[in-house]
Amino acid sequence: MHNAIAISASSLLFLVSTCATPTLAQSLKSDVEPLVQASCIDCHDAATETRLNFEKLDHDLTNSETFRQWEKIFDRVRKGEMPPKSEAKPDATQLQQALTSLERNLRERSEEHTSELQSRRNLVCRLLLDKKNSNQH
Repeated sequence: MHNAIAISASSLLFLVSTCATPTLAQSLKSDVEPLVQASCIDCHDAATETRLNFEKLDHDLTNSETFRQWEKIFDRVRKGEMPPKSEAKPDATQLQQALTSLERNLRERSEEHTSELQSRRNLVCRLLLDKKNSNQH
């Protein structure tokens, strides 16, 4: 019975996180795409020799590698490191929209991830406690 509960709980957590993902990913993409197309893609696409390729970069922040890449992008753009000073300055509205969306989405995903970990930890503790109590009888 405990295994069924564990499977059901973990399945529910998975479904909740994956159901929210497309909406968040679509929102993030629509908010950052204008800035990417106007100020980033010329230097960061498949035809350039940089470590960042926006044509291949996903918007699904549930993927830890994708999250780390967007977090790094956010930090560098917010600090003014990107685009470089030698390039045209981005449109202020596009820049603000992208940074606001990135910050919101990164924060939300981080909070969701923390909540998921806490829920899993609580579930494991309950199952271990139940097993310990059942072994004592």
